[in-house]
Amino acid sequence: MHRTRKVLAALLSFSMLFALVVPMTVSAKSFPDVPNTHKYYYAINTLSEMGVINGYDDGTFQPEGQVTRAEFTKMITVALGVNIVPSSAGTGFTDVAVDHWAAGNIAAAAGMGIINGMGDGTF
Repeated sequence: MHRTRKVLAALLSFSMLFALVVPMTVSAKSFPDVPNTHKYYYAINTLSEMGVINGYDDGTFQPEGQVTRAEFTKMITVALGVNIVPSSAGTGFTDVAVDHWAAGNIAAAAGMGIINGMGDGTF
């Protein structure tokens, strides 16, 4: 939980810097598991409005869950406004399939030097 809090705080700070440059064209998604009394309600809604986060397929956000490396990579590339182009070339990491939901984000972040992987060729 502590890690999730740090990630959300870092992303909110990061996104607020980019909010001055990136137009807000995406409306916030309402998450049933994030009531307006939740301590990160405003941070989650701000990131949702910016399109940085969008929750899970079942409509939840799971605010107490752990953020995976793939999820964080997607959030960072979206916050930076990186144009993600699907590629059949893969990500450059042996453990990320070409059809992985975040493969484009991972490849873009690696190409920009934002992520390096584990040193053994894995993400």
